[in-house]
Amino acid sequence: MTDLGTLSGDYSAAYSINDSGQVTGISSISDVSVQHAFITGANGAGMTDLTTLNGGTDGISMGRAINNSGQVVGFSGFYDDFIGYQSVRAFITDAGGANISSLGMSIHNRADAINDIGQVVGGINSYCDNCIHSAFLYSEGTITDLSLLAPVVEAGWSELSAVGINNRGQIIGWGHLEGAPGGGSRAFLLSPIVAVPEPATYAMLLTGLGLLGFVLRRRQQTI
Repeated sequence: MTDLGTLSGDYSAAYSINDSGQVTGISSISDVSVQHAFITGANGAGMTDLTTLNGGTDGISMGRAINNSGQVVGFSGFYDDFIGYQSVRAFITDAGGANISSLGMSIHNRADAINDIGQVVGGINSYCDNCIHSAFLYSEGTITDLSLLAPVVEAGWSELSAVGINNRGQIIGWGHLEGAPGGGSRAFLLSPIVAVPEPATYAMLLTGLGLLGFVLRRRQQTI
């Protein structure tokens, strides 16, 4: 068991690790109200402050995932003890945790996973009260709202949360499935039709609960 330490505060938490043992997470830099994302070296050695999107010390950032190139994704914003997270934006770094930058989205978004190709998934309208929540795919500079994909809509899915993506571009998470018993919340696997999807034509197939019924309904309509 290895203590990874902190960025000078008294709190830290790790959220993701790659194959070389580089770790990302969050650590306090003074008191617990000022916390920044970090990256370590191989096998957890050392801890580097990834700072925030505005470069200041008064904001907050969190590293949610890291790939085998050392690219880190997460979110950055501000935190208020009474209101909670504010102006939250998803971020990505270059290899080795260098050069933190925004994914180019509006506020209230967070990145939760990245694969070795550099594709990112996360949540739209995270930490936003009275907002319609959804999920996004970031690939080669293009943002795709997964809830708007035709196969997803036709199968009756909405309010998606995406929390994982593998090197084949398969995405996992959960969402609301229309007509499903017990409230409609179901886990999903969203798979690209092609091995390396192009963002502009990211046609998806939805596998999991609800797909079989959708296929049967389509067959019945054809008959």
